[in-house]
Amino acid sequence: MKKNKSLTVIGMMTGTSFDGIDAAIIRTNGEKIDELGLTKAINYSEEFRKKIRLLLGKKVDLELFLDVNNKLAVRHAELVNQLLKKANLKNNEIDLIGFHGQTIYHNSGAGHTLQIGNAALLSELTGISVVSDFRTKDIATGGQGAPLVPLFHKAICESLGKPIAILNIGGVSNITYLGSNNEIIAFDTGPGGALLDDWMYHNVGKSFDDEGNFAKQGLPYKELLKHFMENKYFEKKPPKSMDRNAFKNVVEKLHNLNAKDAAATLTYFIAESIYSASKFLPQPPTKWLVCGGGRKNKFLLSILKKEYGLNILLMDTVLLDGHVADGDFMEAQAFGFLATRSYYHLPITLSTTTGSTRAVSGGAFYRF
Repeated sequence: MKKNKSLTVIGMMTGTSFDGIDAAIIRTNGEKIDELGLTKAINYSEEFRKKIRLLLGKKVDLELFLDVNNKLAVRHAELVNQLLKKANLKNNEIDLIGFHGQTIYHNSGAGHTLQIGNAALLSELTGISVVSDFRTKDIATGGQGAPLVPLFHKAICESLGKPIAILNIGGVSNITYLGSNNEIIAFDTGPGGALLDDWMYHNVGKSFDDEGNFAKQGLPYKELLKHFMENKYFEKKPPKSMDRNAFKNVVEKLHNLNAKDAAATLTYFIAESIYSASKFLPQPPTKWLVCGGGRKNKFLLSILKKEYGLNILLMDTVLLDGHVADGDFMEAQAFGFLATRSYYHLPITLSTTTGSTRAVSGGAFYRF
């Protein structure tokens, strides 16, 4: 069988923390990764973050929605141009852009997911074809629409001994389990950085807890932690996924705690919900490879190591199939990989990763 040719693709990701956009060049045929190229990120302004946050409510200002939708495309286009300049490449040397867009709502149980960003405008501004809307087709076939990165994890971890777990701590935490018998299991484990970031923003005036130093000064309230872990989500069998705001109600129960104890309780909640995912795995992972912004929370990682006994390794320190990974840009790289799979009509989700009724090749194509 003739193999698909490798493409040079820019993958782009903006997460549920609303901090900015990551972009990464990757060369792949959608099955094998030939090269992980240069990367670049830009931050959103505080004003733009506030506009995105205003779209999270149930009542949305349509004009604001459309304004943010277009401005997301403009900001992504600016980053593409900066990355091309850094790499000394022209736009006609890039085959595709994998454009995830900004998630503002996800409720797979209701069959709803929404990632915004005007993909057609992005294509016009960059002069490059764009693949976007990665989740909708999966949900239409009965899937959760998340997580989407497992097939990229499989490709980049091909040479590692199994079983292993790849833990992404973003706004939501999710896991990819790669088993010794070629199993691929994936699901959202529970809250990630978004819960703690939002609490810090509203109560301490900081956008995140730098390295976990604030929470480290507090003590977790164990009874409250036990109550949080009684949520039915943690007993639900995977595949499963959740919205970034799914556990927003727990914040209301922290009002009697001082700020440092509250932050400690939230951090322990994130850690315990990650550990609780172990019961759904066929074998204990020999390694937990951690990526995403949450890997920089040293206090969180120390809890996972010391209190739950997980063999935690930063993705940045592991040689993956000949490639040196960058834990900040793995999701951006993944959407370049998935865009290529979509372009070649290869599956981007599996029934064991999202619960879809079949392997699904999703994505919408905007040809330039």
